[in-house]
Amino acid sequence: MGEDVFSRIARRHPFLFAWLSLLRPPLRLLEEFKEEVFHGDLEAFFEGLLRRLVKLAPPSLIRERSLPSGETVREVGPFILGLYLKLTGEGKPFIKTFGNVKLSRLVESPFDVLEVREPLYEIEDEGETLKVTFELPGAVKEEISLSATESTLTVEAKGRGRTYRREVKLPVEVEPKAGRSTYADGLLEVYLPKRKKPRPPVEPIKVE
Repeated sequence: MGEDVFSRIARRHPFLFAWLSLLRPPLRLLEEFKEEVFHGDLEAFFEGLLRRLVKLAPPSLIRERSLPSGETVREVGPFILGLYLKLTGEGKPFIKTFGNVKLSRLVESPFDVLEVREPLYEIEDEGETLKVTFELPGAVKEEISLSATESTLTVEAKGRGRTYRREVKLPVEVEPKAGRSTYADGLLEVYLPKRKKPRPPVEPIKVE
């Protein structure tokens, strides 16, 4: 049996495949509504997409309000999906997602809608220290919570009707008790000293 188009692209063009890996779940959704799309009925396609999002939305993203006419309207959202791509020092593509819509590889659903948003982050190696920057627009300083282990960093924050949460796996082990952070203008910067490995004891060798 021949390989499919995604497998062929992965083998020949790994950089392009990194992008298509993220697009693959939405492409399954496109396949589901292909009749509407290829026959020009884009309105039906987007209506189907909206129905899927509403069905997956957690209760915290669903609101109802009354109009002066007495009618009740239902509001759902917001739905946020962001993609961030950069090249590593070895020239390999590195992709991160952020927002409250997570792409899924499940056949039943091409994406999941979360109650919380996953903020965009970046890790910088500053020699003896790791610097992790989170983008938390609208977050209130007093509502930010940070916790860390030797290998992970977790942030939780609230503010302006939005909630953030993300756990980041660190590239090296750190000293969590010695960490510090600052927050200003929606940017949270966390500094974590790298864990120093103890030197092996030096043992004398007898000369005979």
